[in-house]
Amino acid sequence: MSCSPKGITVGETRLHLKKDTFTLGDDGSGGLIIDSGTTLTYIEEDAFDALKKEFTSQIKLSEADATDTVGLDACYKLPKDVNSGKVEVPKLVFNFKGADLELPGENYILVDTDVGVLCLAMGSASSMSVFGNFQQQNMLVYHDLAEETLSFVPTKCDQL
Repeated sequence: MSCSPKGITVGETRLHLKKDTFTLGDDGSGGLIIDSGTTLTYIEEDAFDALKKEFTSQIKLSEADATDTVGLDACYKLPKDVNSGKVEVPKLVFNFKGADLELPGENYILVDTDVGVLCLAMGSASSMSVFGNFQQQNMLVYHDLAEETLSFVPTKCDQL
């Protein structure tokens, strides 16, 4: 079964990833699992590096080292007047076979006003990628094993 992403798009830019980035190997290595028990998404290292590089090139904020305080690798300095409005961030899309999942900003951005940073709520993985529950929030996730498809339907979970 293969429900793995075929790619990732940041803003309008489709990342140039190896074709087998999210492919499950014969030995069980690699691939991507959809896991509601893991908080954040962890993407294969080369793919995460490409994602971080493209995200950094598109966001209009300076990079910030918040690894020690926030624990995330891709963080940016918040403007001093952040409370007066929203900060624009590039859109993030996971491209699956037959469908694209465009994540709402709250599903991939963490803001820590105490530290003064905005972070991409994802990290890198050495082998297998994991699509965590932070990215799945307010989504109904439908796994069709017979058709080997995955569907995501935006919803308001607090109103179910």
